[in-house]
Amino acid sequence: MGCILTRFKSLRKRKPPIKSGYKSMRKSRTVTFNLKQEDKDILIKHWEPTILTQEPDLFLKTMMASIKDSPKLLDIISRKTFDPSSEHIAEWPKLQQMAIGNCAFFSKQIVTNRLDEGLVRKDSEVLGAIHIEYCAYGFKPTFLDIWQANMISIIQQCDFHPQIDKVNFVRAFSELSNFLCTLMVVEYEDSMQSMDLFMVAAILTYTIGLFGLFGNVNIVIAIYRIKPRIKSSLLVALVASGMFLGDQSISASDRSAHNACALAFDRLLAFLMPFRYVKIHNSGYLTLCCMPGLVSATFFITLGILRMEDMPIMACIPPLAYPLSVTYIWITANISFDTLTLIFSIAALILVVLRKHQLKSSARHSSQRYIIARQKRLSKSCAVMLAVFLVVTFSQHFGMNMMRKLGVERNLMETVETLAIVPTMIAYSQSFYVYFWSSRLYRNAFKEQIRCFLPQFAKLNCLDTKMTAVVSLSNSRYRADC
Repeated sequence: MGCILTRFKSLRKRKPPIKSGYKSMRKSRTVTFNLKQEDKDILIKHWEPTILTQEPDLFLKTMMASIKDSPKLLDIISRKTFDPSSEHIAEWPKLQQMAIGNCAFFSKQIVTNRLDEGLVRKDSEVLGAIHIEYCAYGFKPTFLDIWQANMISIIQQCDFHPQIDKVNFVRAFSELSNFLCTLMVVEYEDSMQSMDLFMVAAILTYTIGLFGLFGNVNIVIAIYRIKPRIKSSLLVALVASGMFLGDQSISASDRSAHNACALAFDRLLAFLMPFRYVKIHNSGYLTLCCMPGLVSATFFITLGILRMEDMPIMACIPPLAYPLSVTYIWITANISFDTLTLIFSIAALILVVLRKHQLKSSARHSSQRYIIARQKRLSKSCAVMLAVFLVVTFSQHFGMNMMRKLGVERNLMETVETLAIVPTMIAYSQSFYVYFWSSRLYRNAFKEQIRCFLPQFAKLNCLDTKMTAVVSLSNSRYRADC
């Protein structure tokens, strides 16, 4: 089934790994490679000249014999979507393709890699994850014993010269199969455990995502109705609309750090140059704030396509969706933007304190006092959003980077990277709930919108007199306390 391998009774026999050129960081490194040099020599000597010459359809015959012994295997291979007749099963394209893949895999390990432990181990570590897709159709590692028995039976029918080589070849091939299958089963079990965690993460992601989608839809509608002239609110609306419009997770995740950085820079600029900040044109300002995120997302997606790897992954989310070489660059870039966000936020906080002391000495009704006081009030919601972002996203990116530098097992890294989507969704979904908690104007707008969504309030006009007055007041005085 795919690159099918098998196991013997000594499946659970483990001991510390043997050092090789390839330093695996997976749990399967504990599976021992017991082939001696004479075993390797006999396999290399007879694989192509003897075995494949006499039995060119070795793997196809093995799979047909295995299906005959256990018809359940046919359902697993076909995924219960196709039922070829037993008379024409040998002509089934999928079965032929899988047999060719099996043959190519073994030939690569024996002929090309010359049974080098590091190379064989590296190529075999993906087998468990590949076979996970057959789990839903009843695949069990025990089915491999049937495949093993049929393979050995066909090999024993071949003629060897000298005859003693047959005994040595069968023994060496059985040892190789035992190693490959044990390694595969360990990886298969690890992948199954990871899938359980992934299901938990998927449930949490969809649950949080529903609340986030509800909140972001409300934010977009509220900002459209209120029409604030406040740049920070418009930035939040752009972030919310990205998720609302069904933006792809890879692109959205790439831009999240940049959007938070733009929001922190916006607050810093508002306190650093309050008069000039108010006069900046919104459309050009928002375009410049969003450009770094768009450029970065385009760069990483393009780089990922150029360096694409045909490897199974648990979820199509960054950094899992990127090749390993791109992942390091992605994490480093995001940590850099996270650090900038932290610097901008701290600088804005320091300026708030300094401006507060300046307000005490300024005239009571001066324009500077009014603008700074308003920007301070506007920063309440932004500060909470940035704090949540820094706690969640910065710790996430920094933690993944540290795990890579410490050489944590790859399967554990993949599990952590998959579960990281949960805090990421929290960061995406927070804006509505922060606004609802901290802004009276938006809280009133949200309440009116929620009433419109409920059937018993369907006849009510969302923009009632009271709400219209609040919106008009916010625009005329420019006082949206978001």
